[in-house]
Amino acid sequence: MCKISDFINQLSNNIDELQKEESRLRKMQSYYDCRISKIYHDLEVKIFNKNQGNNIARELQSLLKKRRVIKSELDKYNSLRQSLGINQQKVNKTNHNLIKLKNKHESYIGNWNIELQDIEKEYTESASV
Repeated sequence: MCKISDFINQLSNNIDELQKEESRLRKMQSYYDCRISKIYHDLEVKIFNKNQGNNIARELQSLLKKRRVIKSELDKYNSLRQSLGINQQKVNKTNHNLIKLKNKHESYIGNWNIELQDIEKEYTESASV
């Protein structure tokens, strides 16, 4: 297998990991959104004293801070993905193009019985002299 195929596979795996992590963070954010919404609902309908109100405010503040940390991390992932402009569809297209190029070049070099690894080894040995 050629190095470029390895790079594409690594890139594909990294994109998969990035998407999994984004999904995990979105689920976490959703969990805290639900908890925050429940507190907002309780604030609308329940009657409570100062002590209870203080406890609710502290709980709400804690949840909002946790949600902000998660959102901050999600923003970093989104920025990375958008800045690179890479997604799984582009990687798949690149891999498809690579296969087409390989097939095209096979008509020239397919029966030469020369491998890039052998050339690299020869070059390394010659260049170090």
